[in-house]
Order: sequence, then structure tokens, then C-alpha cells
Amino acid sequence: MSSRASVSAQSFARLRKSLKKWQVPFPFPIPPRPKPNPTNLSLPQIYASAVALSTATSTPELNDVHLYPELDRIRAVSVIVARAVIRAAQAEGLDREKSICGFSDAQLDEWIRGKMYDPNQENGVEKAERVRGEPVKSLL
Repeated sequence: MSSRASVSAQSFARLRKSLKKWQVPFPFPIPPRPKPNPTNLSLPQIYASAVALSTATSTPELNDVHLYPELDRIRAVSVIVARAVIRAAQAEGLDREKSICGFSDAQLDEWIRGKMYDPNQENGVEKAERVRGEPVKSLL
């Protein structure tokens, strides 16, 4: 061992010993891994969403060198990606909606479509106008 290597090894040992004396973790503290929740996706869920998005791209889109599916298929692709993320959460035991655990893919797709926002459905203003029988005044 060269003298330079032994000096740095000795310095390293002294540094480690002094940090141990002061109870400082070495080389740095490792933060605890956060438990996934609705705002934090786990890595398997992120991976599942990426795989689902890539497999949702059709052959004509791939032939046209598209990286993502066409925008006019966004709702259908969203169902595919949501199903993959739900299945990944179920595999990890992180799902909170236990009623859908036994669903087939077709049943799960229907459940997801039922939870999706539909811009063609009646919105709150139209419903209020229908209930009151008169137009709701604009807030502007």
C-alpha cells in the first residue's frame, strides 16, 4: 500500500470515528422510504403506467413514428393506464377500494369509465338552472 493511500485511509478512519463519537450517520442519513398514498405512486405503479402507455400505442401510430397514442384516443388510453396502475397497487396490497379486487379486466374497465369525468354530462350550472327553472346569473 502506498503512503498516500495509507494516509487517506487513516484520515477516513479518523473521520468515521469522530462522526461515530457525535452519533452522526455516515456517510449521510438515509431517509425512510415513504409509504405510497394517493399522492405518491410507488415505483411498480409508475413502471406499470409506462408499460401500459407504450403498449396502448397502436401499430399505425408506431409506423408513423409516434411516441404516444393519438389524442383522440385519450379516454380509451386513460382506461388502459388506470387499469395497469390499479393492478400494480393491488399486487402491492396498496389498493384502498377493496370492492374491485375480484373484477375482471372488462369489469374494471367499466368501473374506471364510471369514475372518469365526462365533459358531455350535465354540469352543475345546467342542473341548477333546470331545478330552479330560471337561468343562473353569471359570476362575471
